[in-house]
Amino acid sequence: MSRREIAIVVIMLLGLAYAGYTYLFEGPKEDGIDVAGEAEELTKFVQDAARVLAAGKLTDRETYSIARAEAGWPWNPFHITLESQPEEALAITLLYSGFLAMGGKRMAIINGQEYETGERLPEGDLIVREIHPDRVVVAMEGSKQTLIVPLTE
Repeated sequence: MSRREIAIVVIMLLGLAYAGYTYLFEGPKEDGIDVAGEAEELTKFVQDAARVLAAGKLTDRETYSIARAEAGWPWNPFHITLESQPEEALAITLLYSGFLAMGGKRMAIINGQEYETGERLPEGDLIVREIHPDRVVVAMEGSKQTLIVPLTE
């Protein structure tokens, strides 16, 4: 066994020993929660809330909060726009699905085809710049901007 495996087994055994000790010798602990008192308090809260809702009386603050919640947002902070990217880049879909290393050659399988470093992809004017086991770096011809395509298994 390697040192790493031995360390994992030792840590696991220590954890099991601690769990056994706490189970056998310390026993269950009281958490100090008064269940009857908590249930009574919760029942009183629900009854008060039901009484207020039945009366239909809302404070000005509650009315304002409800009106603001129902109103539409002037802009959505969670909406992501892709307007800054060129449309050609959005239309290209690259799927890096395999890596081959034969001697000093590295090949990447992109969209079902094999490519070496420096080869041109039929999708746009893209050229394979770097090939790694976990990613491929492609770039537009004549451009310094690169696109990293992760390996998809």
